[in-house]
Amino acid sequence: MSTHREYEPSPAPSDADLWPGEPPFTAWGQCAEGAIDLRVFDQGIWWVDVTQRPHRLTEMSPQYLTNVITHLHEHVDHFHQGSADAA
Repeated sequence: MSTHREYEPSPAPSDADLWPGEPPFTAWGQCAEGAIDLRVFDQGIWWVDVTQRPHRLTEMSPQYLTNVITHLHEHVDHFHQGSADAA
């Protein structure tokens, strides 16, 4: 049985330089529930919710998009600090 998994192509530019065995951004569910994969900010196709379910931005309702954008604006300092810590 193969341990290689097929993932959807990743739109995150940093996924071009993954370490061996490192999962791409599109390995949905790789983060703990409630955590965020910061690569979500490096691409413009997907949003991944707190339960680690992916959503295509083009398929999200205007209300859901507004809620996500509002949440990001309200917590911008937290996300900015998280990206600095990850660098």
